[in-house]
Amino acid sequence: AASYASPAAVPARPSTSSHVYYPPIVYASNGARFGAYLIDTFLAGVSFFLIIMFFSVIAPSDSNATLYALAVGTILMVTYYTTFHFMWGQTLGKKVAGIKVVCANGSPLGVGRSLWRAISFWIIPAILSQFTCGFSWLLTFLPLMDKEKRALHDYLSSTRVIKV
Repeated sequence: AASYASPAAVPARPSTSSHVYYPPIVYASNGARFGAYLIDTFLAGVSFFLIIMFFSVIAPSDSNATLYALAVGTILMVTYYTTFHFMWGQTLGKKVAGIKVVCANGSPLGVGRSLWRAISFWIIPAILSQFTCGFSWLLTFLPLMDKEKRALHDYLSSTRVIKV
């Protein structure tokens, strides 16, 4: 006769009579999101400038120096967004704006979802802009007109930006 392991004990569900208060989710306003976007874009711009300067100093005659700088800068920005969203749910811009990113169910983002959100924000629009005269960048920061104020990268990663 085959022997099967018994299933792990399932934790007891909380009593339905408990009066635990869960505050309603308040989605971030367009203004807060745009303010966070401006701060993070400023940081990205300074970072890209420093990286381009670095490559122009170490390889002034290399015609691919700008391409290398853009590749390194893009990798750093994706890493910045992925790390900050995974660890704290906020980039520096979102921290200043008092907002954070969560999964659709309100839980924190994992590494995979944080990475996909960063790729959806930085790389997909860059690729699309090659075919749409740059208009795809509008999709990255203009939240669509739904009650949750989601932009393209929010839809693609099943995330929400909420007030904290």
